[in-house]
Amino acid sequence: MGPGAVRHPDWPARFDHFLAARRERPFQWGDHDCCLFALDWIEEATGVRLAEVRGLYRDADGAAALLRQRWGTGDLIVVATSLLGEPLTTPLLAGRGDLLAFRHGPHVWLGLCAGPVGVAPGKRGLVTLPLGRAVAAWRVG
Repeated sequence: MGPGAVRHPDWPARFDHFLAARRERPFQWGDHDCCLFALDWIEEATGVRLAEVRGLYRDADGAAALLRQRWGTGDLIVVATSLLGEPLTTPLLAGRGDLLAFRHGPHVWLGLCAGPVGVAPGKRGLVTLPLGRAVAAWRVG
């Protein structure tokens, strides 16, 4: 994100509004998936657009192909680290509004820290996961 990227002073209100606007919005590849959820929040919080990928894929295979094409890997942890820098030493250090990575089997998905839980897009809207299930975390701004 660069050393000068900082959160807007009113980021807590922005975060609440960001989550409220997406609370019931279902997951959709290329429109409202975990990567776009994270990128949209980072832009909202800091004004920095890290990558423009919206609409460039429509399914999991397309998303993986785009990640490999742009970043040379399909590993979201590697991609997030290339965009945000080294992760925190433990995800338990994440604060509200920071980026989280969760693993379920071979799959990794991104979410945001909302206190003691992470939130991420799900089939019927945002889902919550215990912060302790996060496998990596990065500061946002």
